[in-house]
Amino acid sequence: MTITNETHPDVDGFDALIERLGGRDWRDVGAAVESLRQVGGPARYAVGRALLTHPNARVRKGCADFMDHHGDDSCVPALAQAARHDPIAYVRRVAVHSLGCQRCKIAPLETDFVDLLIEVIKKDENARVCREAVYSLSQQKPDARLAAFLARLLNDPAVADAGLKKIAHYRRAADERARNASRARHEAARAGLPAPLPEPSAEKAVG
Repeated sequence: MTITNETHPDVDGFDALIERLGGRDWRDVGAAVESLRQVGGPARYAVGRALLTHPNARVRKGCADFMDHHGDDSCVPALAQAARHDPIAYVRRVAVHSLGCQRCKIAPLETDFVDLLIEVIKKDENARVCREAVYSLSQQKPDARLAAFLARLLNDPAVADAGLKKIAHYRRAADERARNASRARHEAARAGLPAPLPEPSAEKAVG
């Protein structure tokens, strides 16, 4: 979709709103976010375009953050490109977070980006970006690629980042709890007993 004055009469106003996404006054940023949210699809397109082209890194970060809460699958290509190629680490990190975090979105993304997150972990030289990617990977649905990669990460002596391994270990432990809970439910069902209560779990923050 290409935004022009013909396709949306307020297109010239998007630039000013997007510029405010990089501001330091959180109230003004919030007002700009709300104005863009109300516009919908054309605004999301304009935000995605700014994420890839705006010269100010704070604005690009604000664009990626906007997509964390108001993005949909149409935003994935721009977020993926930013996660791979933005020259500023904190922009890449927020782009990775916006891809991986589904809790804040109106509807979870349906795009499969497990391979992208693995690529970021392997290639990005910034520790915080890699930790964010491992955390985002740890939040995805069970997947053979995910399990195999996390196992290699935990067992690789060349990986010295304790933060990465802590997050990977947390996901493996969560998978093990899920397998044990499933086994216990099946055993209880065969014995005619009530299903056991699930174990509580605490989500770890990215360091």
